[in-house]
Amino acid sequence: MGDEWIAAASALDARGAQEVVEAGARHQIRLLRGYPSALLELARRIEEHGLTQGLAAWPLALIHVSSETLTPEAEARLKETFGVPVAEQYGQAERALLIQSCPAGQRHLILDYGVGEVVDGEWVGTPLFGCLTLLRYRTGDLAGRLPDGRRIGDATCTCGWPFPIVGPIDGRRDAVLVTPDGRRIGRIGPALRAVPGLARAQVEQNRSGLVVRFEAWNAAEIADVGERLRRELESLLRAPDLPILLRFGEPPLRDSTGRIRAVVRASEVA
Repeated sequence: MGDEWIAAASALDARGAQEVVEAGARHQIRLLRGYPSALLELARRIEEHGLTQGLAAWPLALIHVSSETLTPEAEARLKETFGVPVAEQYGQAERALLIQSCPAGQRHLILDYGVGEVVDGEWVGTPLFGCLTLLRYRTGDLAGRLPDGRRIGDATCTCGWPFPIVGPIDGRRDAVLVTPDGRRIGRIGPALRAVPGLARAQVEQNRSGLVVRFEAWNAAEIADVGERLRRELESLLRAPDLPILLRFGEPPLRDSTGRIRAVVRASEVA
């Protein structure tokens, strides 16, 4: 796709991981983007197959992550493997507010995108443009504290950005699916969006396998939607030994905070 090259980390075997490392050098990849969980899986594959030295041929300058919470442990692991800074972007599908890390490593609330507030420890946003009219939209994501007890706007940053510094975001820590051979797959959104007629789906992993609770827009297409959903998940997971049990119309599970997530583990259900 133009100058963009895409790889599915969860599907890489030894040969695939080697091809990714070689392609990075051949195409002179300078920016690596993805979900934190996917990039961690890529790092694990590269290290597992002894390919770390091949990264020296990449002119990589930056790793850019979004759509999941970036933990300090994940950031440190990515920096160690790829040897470059990690930039984080936080936002929502509703486009209520935007937080972006700067070259100095600080997170900034982008005020010309949306107005952000912290209410009872939770990020609340009012977008300044877009197709949705939202006023003080509760994102459900928690605002981590700034060091030394500072408040938003108390400090300036050496990067020169005019936007206030904010703390880490503690929000979207979706569970990962673990295949029998140890692969960790963090985001299943692409597989779900590929199913026509699917209204909603939630995947729970327990000791027996996967339980998929789903709904269809048209009740007459339940069987067809369910079969397509199964095929997409099987294609994503590539784990024939992992049973998939479909349950139509069963209410989704809520985690300990009351939120409904696309992927849950039995131990996290309230």
